[in-house]
Amino acid sequence: MRSMVKNSCPVCHNYQSNYLGSHIRNEHGEKALSQSVLKAKESGMPDPEIGEIFGITFRQLEKIITDAYGVNISVLKRPKKIKYWAPKNFREETTTVWSYKQRGDWATHDGRYRGNWSPYIPRNVILKYSNPGDIVLDYFVGGGTTAVEAKLLGGGK
Repeated sequence: MRSMVKNSCPVCHNYQSNYLGSHIRNEHGEKALSQSVLKAKESGMPDPEIGEIFGITFRQLEKIITDAYGVNISVLKRPKKIKYWAPKNFREETTTVWSYKQRGDWATHDGRYRGNWSPYIPRNVILKYSNPGDIVLDYFVGGGTTAVEAKLLGGGK
């Protein structure tokens, strides 16, 4: 598929021996180039391959994404549909050993990635050591698990 995409213009479907970016920009305009790049990104094509095929730098790719979406995002996906806002059958921990069979999939949490920490942990810590409206500091931020839990539990900042 790569050679087909690299050699065939997604707008006019004509064979191109050079970078598609130059052809699309010259023949179809800047908007068509941006749309073609975004379509390649949305299909899951890696950034280096997009750069090679369309003859653009990573900064140019970032600008195209930022202009289209208002923010720079590395992966273009549809927004996650929220099934529920809080964990089902949640109860605050009362022991010194906490163990969770599930990673947590409420609100925007996604338990498929094992590198993040379980949202049950910040939920328990926030409930035990803060009051609604308190500021919760998370030094590392990462995927935002603590921030999401703080907001769900009544944080406003």
